[in-house]
Amino acid sequence: MAMPPEDAQTAQDQFRRTQLERGGAEIETLTAALNDRIQKLESWLAELPGRVETKVTIPDPDDPENYKFSLRLKRSTWALHYQYLERTTTPQGILWPTTNDWRAVRSAGLDAKMATVEAFPALLARMQEAQENLVARLREANTKFDRHADAVGLTHEEGA
Repeated sequence: MAMPPEDAQTAQDQFRRTQLERGGAEIETLTAALNDRIQKLESWLAELPGRVETKVTIPDPDDPENYKFSLRLKRSTWALHYQYLERTTTPQGILWPTTNDWRAVRSAGLDAKMATVEAFPALLARMQEAQENLVARLREANTKFDRHADAVGLTHEEGA
């Protein structure tokens, strides 16, 4: 015996409601987990010895043709900040104008947080490169200083 059409619709609506509630609960759980991971990442970066301000720009994961996503570790707070760059077409060609509209990742929407996950490996690679560059420059500065100090008779400790 078939259900009357209104009963079938009610059963379908109840099933859909149950599925939506389950989906909503899973989204809440996964969002909280992502927020926790980003907070741990920021804490780790903030405590990292020799950290350097770093910025990386990648194609936006959701719309790579029209947007780029920039992520940086900002020195003043040692927190992650992001901004979107929008493609602009001019007679001279395609431009990606930058702004100074950096926003904290920790208070960003989910799209920006997921783009942060995509940009994270490139940010770490750029940070490593910046550290290596800074080490080379510091070694050179120490060597130059020692030469000048030796020339005027100042003493210094080796390795310091």
